Amino acid sequence: MRRILRYSIMNKMQKTSSKQNSIPQNHYLAIGPCRLKIKKNTFRNLPTSALKEAAFIDGGLSHLKKLSEYLPNLAHIWSKNPLSYGDGDSANTPMTYLKKSQELSDLRFYLDKKLKQKKGGIYYLFGFLGKRIDHHLLNVGEISQFIFQMHKKKCTSIVIVDQQMIYLPPGNYKLNLRGIFSFMATEDAKVKMKGECKFKILKNEKIQKMSSKGLSNTGFGIVQIFSDKSFILITQKSQSFLTEGIS
Repeated sequence: MRRILRYSIMNKMQKTSSKQNSIPQNHYLAIGPCRLKIKKNTFRNLPTSALKEAAFIDGGLSHLKKLSEYLPNLAHIWSKNPLSYGDGDSANTPMTYLKKSQELSDLRFYLDKKLKQKKGGIYYLFGFLGKRIDHHLLNVGEISQFIFQMHKKKCTSIVIVDQQMIYLPPGNYKLNLRGIFSFMATEDAKVKMKGECKFKILKNEKIQKMSSKGLSNTGFGIVQIFSDKSFILITQKSQSFLTEGIS
């Protein structure tokens, strides 16, 4: 039986208090150097502004040709002056923003720029799940830190990586979950989970950082998740973008 998971964050997100957690309607797209798992309609829900200002993280520039075939109306913009970040070690063209320090990754370099600019919103990252397990694990750490730091600055952000991993700040969420998903806390967290899912957590329960307690749940529809700390949802297969707005 095919395991299919579709998720969408509903319009209302609340903090632990009665106040609603408002998410800016900004969208950002970044393309990394690993294999792209995309289709022609992958970017259909992204605003044109995000596509025009797509960031290519060093070797992500190698995907320009493929992306231009899928989005020919934007090819002329990208080909003339693609917005790129990194040290240029895996690209054959000068970087728009050149990383001089080798003490941080190209992705971290890009995220730091956004952090300094306090640009909160939804970040769509493609080409960041590859064969290098060390790169993958360190990216998990860097993105988790980005979510944490943006939340501290009250510039709440969500990061979606290759349509398989969603990084979320603390809050009370309603999600449409269908199929296998795993919950991973990036800090020791108090968590509730109820609704249409196989395994529920009806009272505030402590889940330790990187614990396997949230491994392999199954969603059948609307699932409500509360966490007082940032967390990650991990899916089994690449899925569509968020189909509903966030406010």
